Amino acid sequence: MNKAGTTFQAGIEDMYIDGSASCPNGNYGTVALRMADNCWMYNVHIYRTCRIGIGISNCYRTTIRGCEINKTVDPHTSNRGYQIWLMSAGSANLIEDNIIYDGLVGVIYNGAVSGNVIAYNYFTNMYSDTYPGRGWPAIDWHGAAPFMNLFEGNYVDGPIVGGDFTWGSASYETYFRNRIKLDPSLSVNQLKNVLVSRAWYINFVGNVIGTAGHETLYENTDLYDSTPGIYWGRDYTVLGKMLRHGNWDSVNDEPVWDQGITDHNLPASYYLDSKPEFFGSLKWPPIGPDVPGYTLTIPAKIRYEGGAVTIDNESDNIPAEFILMQNYPNPFNPTTIIEYSLPADIKQYAVGSKQMTEVSNQKSVKRFQHKSSSIEHQVSSIQNHSSNQQISQSMDNLVSLKIYDILGREVTALVNKPQSPGNYKVTWDGKGMPSGVYFYSLRAGKFYSAKKMILVK
Repeated sequence: MNKAGTTFQAGIEDMYIDGSASCPNGNYGTVALRMADNCWMYNVHIYRTCRIGIGISNCYRTTIRGCEINKTVDPHTSNRGYQIWLMSAGSANLIEDNIIYDGLVGVIYNGAVSGNVIAYNYFTNMYSDTYPGRGWPAIDWHGAAPFMNLFEGNYVDGPIVGGDFTWGSASYETYFRNRIKLDPSLSVNQLKNVLVSRAWYINFVGNVIGTAGHETLYENTDLYDSTPGIYWGRDYTVLGKMLRHGNWDSVNDEPVWDQGITDHNLPASYYLDSKPEFFGSLKWPPIGPDVPGYTLTIPAKIRYEGGAVTIDNESDNIPAEFILMQNYPNPFNPTTIIEYSLPADIKQYAVGSKQMTEVSNQKSVKRFQHKSSSIEHQVSSIQNHSSNQQISQSMDNLVSLKIYDILGREVTALVNKPQSPGNYKVTWDGKGMPSGVYFYSLRAGKFYSAKKMILVK
């Protein structure tokens, strides 16, 4: 963004970027946000990052949400492979609900950055070509004086490093309700879940740390100790100035509370008043000592695993008729959003009803137009089956949203359950699926509609 002055209220959305061309000169990022105020990135996939995937410099209130950043070109320890770099006095920025993997470090921030929130992201497979088999941190800071930043609700496959091993001096950082666990198959630098160096007054509250049966050491100060453990501190002064309250760890196998704090009731969030929209029907908060089983899941992790769906019922404005919207973005890689609407009285559209017959006469179902005849036959069979079958009263509001490939084979059922009237958003992640034409169909009662979409990789 603009180098000459401040850029206000501008955004980048629904984009796929191959960052190969940014090497070796991508010093500020494959995408560089500089001097940006209230700007945003949404649903952007950056593939093959170089030195930096997204560089956020001197920015205020920028939002990075719903993005995917992966596959660093030649990641090694000389400033290559930082997927998101927050730097140079950035403040009040939000990095939320992103998928970040296959790099050296997931999010790194340096210098006097403060008041930023890194929340509900999924981090996995941080590595270095320089040191094969070595697990690198998902979250790290570099340089002097970062303070009062919040890390909340992240799901981290790998260690986090609280403090630069050279510069240090971070303070009052807070890690709240994160899931932090090592990859037991990696032995080098994967021996401690939390490493804190040259940093005082770091807060760890309500986190879930470690893997049952893997760690045996709660804390120590020997970086080269090969015993898998929970906390490492540069010295016991660092460890002694950490606030650790309500964290479950695999060594104690139960939440450990600060003995000087009698209040064991934790808020759901330190920055949200209620469950965020992108969680859809998932339970929130997903991580913490007060969560059943201590850990559920987050939307970003579900999307990473493929076939993900996040549903939001916007029921304040009940539609008057069925609507199946065209997906967006289209073409897409690898995620796309499908929106549809269910009318106020779904039952009136049950099979055989007079109202549904009138709607069917007015709006013919458009068949898929392509060379393959198999999907034509499948769609026709579904329609014929629907017209001959009587739906029981208890199933009048059954809704199904399914994905088919070019041959008419069902890929996945995104929705297959009763739903209330309202407007819905569903995210389909085509990760693991080949490029090509796909179709999605919505059926509710006798209503049926289908549309085409294109996955491009």
